[in-house]
Amino acid sequence: MSLARLKDALNRAVTRRVVTVNVASEVHIPLKARKAERKTKAVVMPWNAAEVGAFITAMRGTACTRPKDTKGMAGERMLPLPALVRDALKAFWATRAKERLAAGEGYESGGYVLVDELGDALNGRQLRVRAYKIVDENGLRRVRLYDARASCLTFLANNGVPDHLLACGPGTPT
Repeated sequence: MSLARLKDALNRAVTRRVVTVNVASEVHIPLKARKAERKTKAVVMPWNAAEVGAFITAMRGTACTRPKDTKGMAGERMLPLPALVRDALKAFWATRAKERLAAGEGYESGGYVLVDELGDALNGRQLRVRAYKIVDENGLRRVRLYDARASCLTFLANNGVPDHLLACGPGTPT
């Protein structure tokens, strides 16, 4: 992955005429070496239900995500909202209303669901920094946040969302 990033950066440098040639363009890692690296790479399991619960408890009172557009209409579907999520959203809206009043005209209403105290949406890096700070401060096991999606599906399944709704792929009617 580092080689791919290096090649990409050097391609941009060539495009911007910072360098004349991408010296990494012909560098290839042998298949045998790639397979050996994959075998030694540690697999990190997603959080279990208890870890998800601990993270949710630790996050109370913080804003740590924003909505992401689906790839298209086929990717949209309705899912039942577990009581825990519904209650958290209600608490969030109450907190957001207080922050809006406190900030006055300085509050940015950009339409995002979870934002900072002034209504500004957080970017991906800011979200990761906040999430990992919560993880570290609460002694939770670090996982890639991208992999936490599997934990979310498990959580939804354990809280009454039917399997056929969780298994729906894009284009599948619900």
